[in-house]
Amino acid sequence: MLLTPEEVKARLSGLSAMHWPNECDIDHDLFLPVAAASKKIDCMAGYFSSGSLSELSSTLSTYLNQDTDSKLRLILSPDFGLEKDRDALAEGFSADKNLLPLLFPGFSLDEETLKNESVKALAYLVASERMEFKVAIRAKGILHTKCWLFDTSAGSVSISGSGNPTKSGLADNIEHLTLNRVWT
Repeated sequence: MLLTPEEVKARLSGLSAMHWPNECDIDHDLFLPVAAASKKIDCMAGYFSSGSLSELSSTLSTYLNQDTDSKLRLILSPDFGLEKDRDALAEGFSADKNLLPLLFPGFSLDEETLKNESVKALAYLVASERMEFKVAIRAKGILHTKCWLFDTSAGSVSISGSGNPTKSGLADNIEHLTLNRVWT
């Protein structure tokens, strides 16, 4: 159910502007309230890993289960780091969508699955077209921004800062994330 602009503003008004992922539960304290009020989520980042699915398991399960058409769209630099993530992406991109029940029997986009089976979830999300990847190729340098964009009924919300959508960037490293709401 899409919230009214007034409901979105009320739900997000109590959120602090600055967050330190290594000092709080970034999933529940920041991303979940914003994603629960969003009809679209986009992310631009230099680096990505399936660990981000685990770190944001509540957020992503809430967002992806609110509407069967909801997608997580990412624009990333071409370095996907972990071999298991590259393999999961290859599996997801090559999978026949009609075979999803056979390839992922009983798969559920719930918090526990995203937290405990993030590599398998990555393959499933790509194969089911619930996660869309675009790669930013540059002649010099890389796309190095770390910005999440959320579309709500009250307007745009962004979370940006130093943390990439990786386990390290969302949990382990000393990073900062800043919340911006268009209405403030």
